[in-house]
Amino acid sequence: MFGYINFKSFLNYESAGLAWCYGVGLAALTIVGIALYWWCWPIYLVDMGLYLVPWFEHIVQTGPIKVFGAPFSNYTPPYLYLMAMSTLLSKHFSAVYIIKALSVLISAGMASAFYALVRSANQPRGVAFVAALALLVVPSVIFNAALFGQCDAFWVAACLMVVATAIRNKPVQMLIWCGVAFAIKAQAVFIAPFAIGMLLRMRVKWWLCFVPAISFTACMAPALIMGWPARELVLVYFHQAQFFKVMSLNAPNFWFLLQEFSLTNYARDVPIALGLATLGALAVIWKTWRAQLCADDTIVLALLSALVLPYLLPMMHERYFMLADILAIGLFVVRRDRESLIVAIMVQLGSAAELLGSLSGLSCNIIQESGSMIPMKNLPGDTAMHLGGVLAMTFAVFMIASLAWNIPNRQRA
Repeated sequence: MFGYINFKSFLNYESAGLAWCYGVGLAALTIVGIALYWWCWPIYLVDMGLYLVPWFEHIVQTGPIKVFGAPFSNYTPPYLYLMAMSTLLSKHFSAVYIIKALSVLISAGMASAFYALVRSANQPRGVAFVAALALLVVPSVIFNAALFGQCDAFWVAACLMVVATAIRNKPVQMLIWCGVAFAIKAQAVFIAPFAIGMLLRMRVKWWLCFVPAISFTACMAPALIMGWPARELVLVYFHQAQFFKVMSLNAPNFWFLLQEFSLTNYARDVPIALGLATLGALAVIWKTWRAQLCADDTIVLALLSALVLPYLLPMMHERYFMLADILAIGLFVVRRDRESLIVAIMVQLGSAAELLGSLSGLSCNIIQESGSMIPMKNLPGDTAMHLGGVLAMTFAVFMIASLAWNIPNRQRA
């Protein structure tokens, strides 16, 4: 019977008869979100104590401007600029709370970019506004900001603007946002196959290909002016890639599955993974270039790009699927059909399961502000959560690939 439901009419946001259903659902989601924020806020995990807090304290000791005279972090400067500004509150709040508040503020910026994406797909302002608010209580967004204190919402926001400007057929703005996204985090490369395919279909002038480099340089300029060596800025992502030598860092991809059963060999499998990712990227480029696109199909291909690369590449973290999380929600908001609903649910389940699974075990300690450390107890069904996350994400990848494949191609001129 479920298969006969007309989701397009059932999920009609303008229907007065169902308005109360959406209100109740949003209220329930808000309550759960507030409870998660409340649970996450007083604690921080080992990574924050090893990296983010020492960077923050170094900025306080050196000065928010002078600190950029020499490298002090393995992150690029754009996030560090924001952290430097936030240290002005260091006399009033703890470093942990300020870092988390900054991450939540960045998430709010991502919600604004999500609003722009939904509006670019010709959705009403009310729908876009409610969807953007609901985004702040998505589990992966809450965990990323309020628990991990990470800034992944920063590069995700720039990538959402890449998709929004692509839908509006504004290639210069799209390229500017590409450069900004890559200046924030290397993971912005996940949107690159989609962006390249859009450039091919837009037939832009060749010299516009320098626009991302210009916007990238503009993001680095303040640090360069203060004395941060250009060589360090150019090689920062290369140095990050040398830090881990495993096929999967709790990412919900098939490399984690093989690693779990001791079937991986790093030296052997990295070239295989890079080859598969290259083939996947080329497939996304070709389909984006040749497809006959409307707004929601454009989001389908952007989501495929955001899913395929972290699913096939080595050394992926569980947090690297955040762009896919947000685009999957965006696809459902725009299409409101059964397929997009299933994809959105599967992507969220895949990410949430791996995020929760990564918190399990003695290697993830809760560090209280007093300095004492409490080992994170093994969560029930830890292994099952990991495996379930991989299976959910795998299902989402194949389903979105099927949706992309069924987008008709343009007739050749």
